[in-house]
Amino acid sequence: MTARVLNTRSQGAIAEDLACEYLLKHGYKILQRNYAFVGNFKGGEIDIIAKHGEAIHFIEVKSRTNDAFGLGREAVGTAKQRTIRKLAIHYLVAHKLYDRASVSFDVIEITCDKVEHLINCF
Repeated sequence: MTARVLNTRSQGAIAEDLACEYLLKHGYKILQRNYAFVGNFKGGEIDIIAKHGEAIHFIEVKSRTNDAFGLGREAVGTAKQRTIRKLAIHYLVAHKLYDRASVSFDVIEITCDKVEHLINCF
C-alpha cells in the first residue's frame, strides 16, 4: 500500500470518530461502525449505524479539507446510496427490526472540523 492510501484511511477513521462524537453529543446511540456483509452481496459498508429515538440512522461520513473538489454530500452518488440501502435491509432483517423500525439515510459532512449532519437526505 502506498502512503497516500494509508493517509486517506487514517483521515477517514478520524472523520468517523468526529462524527460519532457529534452523534453522541446530540443524543444518538452508536449501534455499529463499519458495517459490512460479505455473503451474497459483496462489497461496501455503512460507516455508522445509530439510533435516535425510535429511528435507525444509516450514516455515510464524508470529509474534506476544503471544498475545492465539491461537497462531501456530492460524493454519495446513486451507486453508493444503493449499496447503503442493500446493507441497511440486511442489517434490519438480521436484527429483526425490518417491520418495526423507522429508518433514515444520512450523510455527515466534515470540512475543516465543521460537522454538518444531513438527515434523511437520500
